[in-house]
Amino acid sequence: MREAFFITIILFLALDFSFGYDQDSALGGRDEIIFNTLNQLQDRQRQVALEFAMVEAQTKITNLDYQKNLRKYKEHKGTNSFLSNLQAISQRIHPYLTTNGSYTDNYDNSRSPRKSEVSLGNNLGARLNFFTLGENIGFDIHVNDSRTRKHPSANSEDMGASISSGISLAGWVFSFSDTMTNNYIATPEAGIKVDNLQRQLTNTINLGLNRSFNRIGFGFNYNQQRTYNKKNKKENDTLEETYGLSTSLRVAPKTRLSWDYEFNRPRPAYANDPDFEKYYNNLSLAWSVSPKLSFSVGTDYTYTDGKTEVDSSQFEYLVDIGYTLSPRTNISLGITHGRSYSKMKSENSLDTTFVLGINHRLARFPKLNTSFNFGADFKNFPKKAPQEERDSSYTYALTLDYAFKTWLDFGFSFSHNRDYSNSGVDNVYSNEITLSSQARF
Repeated sequence: MREAFFITIILFLALDFSFGYDQDSALGGRDEIIFNTLNQLQDRQRQVALEFAMVEAQTKITNLDYQKNLRKYKEHKGTNSFLSNLQAISQRIHPYLTTNGSYTDNYDNSRSPRKSEVSLGNNLGARLNFFTLGENIGFDIHVNDSRTRKHPSANSEDMGASISSGISLAGWVFSFSDTMTNNYIATPEAGIKVDNLQRQLTNTINLGLNRSFNRIGFGFNYNQQRTYNKKNKKENDTLEETYGLSTSLRVAPKTRLSWDYEFNRPRPAYANDPDFEKYYNNLSLAWSVSPKLSFSVGTDYTYTDGKTEVDSSQFEYLVDIGYTLSPRTNISLGITHGRSYSKMKSENSLDTTFVLGINHRLARFPKLNTSFNFGADFKNFPKKAPQEERDSSYTYALTLDYAFKTWLDFGFSFSHNRDYSNSGVDNVYSNEITLSSQARF
């Protein structure tokens, strides 16, 4: 319609022009004008159509180039973003691998026959940290496998996985961990393989919340441990919960007073097992005497409500001293003295423990760190029949740690334990050797 209207206007103007200037050859001139006008119009239409086609083609080409360039840009941007994110994450993720093996020549402290034990363990995990000014989020995920070969009795295997996290935000510290372990036992003498006798599955959850102000700090803690016996009835499953509360007060620039409280309530595994509740209290005072000397004293009180069984309680005094002898040598001493009370007088005991530790880094070999520990425990049962029972235990331990690289450590430890008693088995000893390595990336 637009083309017909346009042609009509052109023809009208052309006819009017011919009538005014060429009256003699009006018909012939009109046909010529119409012919020329139609040719011009067709040329114009072809030109406009070509221009439209070129514009449309150019638009399509431009759109195709734009889409292609946009796709390449996105791919390029995505690649750069992925690489940059991967590089950023790689700087925050730190995988690690820990392996250890130990040998014990008398794992149950028996005089004869002496039973040896070999254990091998592997722990593979990764730590992930995100931190800004005043904020920090950390994760730790790892899996572990431990196998023990006891001669000549049973073998066992423990497999587990764990995830833990800590979040520091605006002065608050949140912590969470979940650990799942599954253990097996086998008796090779009876022809039972490790994978054929499954004992139990254990899931442990821990939640924590802590906050420190100028001089006062407090914390809450909750721990739950569930044990599932797959091949037994559900009533044989166990549940143990622990609720904890801790507070601290800085009474002086170098002195801090703290108090810890825990309530523990396990559910018995079997209907005939005793039910009980345990209450734990700790009050301690820590004092930094000088940059080289630190000192702390405290008391522990634990009360066990036996419900259907005998109640018991334990009261202890604790003293810890730490001294920096030199930039390469530290010495620590811990002393614990306590009494245990029970309605069964024969179970009343007096217990004293000494622990001495020396840590030294060699001057000629700064990558080699040595430590020596000595422990002595004395326990008396004054009301035991027919005579007073006196038990003592001594432990000597030597540990060597060598930093082969900044990311690779090797360790060796040897410990000797000897037990004495005036009743039962006397002068029983055992030795343990452990080799370990840790790689951090």
